[in-house]
Amino acid sequence: MAAWRTGHDMEMVLVRGNHDWHLDALPSAWRMTLVEPHLDEGPFRFSHHPEPAEGHYAWAGDLQSTVRLSSGADRLRLPCFHLGTAVGVLPTLRAFTGGMDIRPRSGERLFVVAGDTVVEVPAPRSWRWTQNQESLIPIKQVCERSTLAPNAE
Repeated sequence: MAAWRTGHDMEMVLVRGNHDWHLDALPSAWRMTLVEPHLDEGPFRFSHHPEPAEGHYAWAGDLQSTVRLSSGADRLRLPCFHLGTAVGVLPTLRAFTGGMDIRPRSGERLFVVAGDTVVEVPAPRSWRWTQNQESLIPIKQVCERSTLAPNAE
C-alpha cells in the first residue's frame, strides 16, 4: 500500500469493517484516515454494512457484490456496483475477497466492472431466469459494450 500511495496523491479514508477490527491505527506511509462506524460526506454515507441512513444515500462494501453472466456455454463472474433506492454496494475488486452474487430486485441497477470499463447491466425484466441458473444474465449484452468483447469500440 505504501508503494502504491507514493504515486497517488489524494485524500483516502478507510471506514473500519469486519476485516479491520484489529487495527488501532494505519501505517503513516499509507496516508489514510481511519473512521468508524461511518463517514458522512454531503448526500452520502459510507459505511461497512449496507444499511439505509436517513437523509443520506448509503454506500457500503461489506458484501463485495458480483454478478454471473452467461451466453450458451460462456460464463463470467464479474464485480459489480449494486444500486438500490437507498443503499449502493461496492464491488469486490480483489481476488481474495470472493464476493457475493447479486440478484437485483425491481428498481435496482447493476453496473459491472469489465476490465477498465464500467457497464450497466440490462434491467431485470429483460433477463432470462431459469430454475437452475437464477443468478445468470445474458453475457452478450454486457460484452458488446465493454472491453471484454474482441471488437468493442
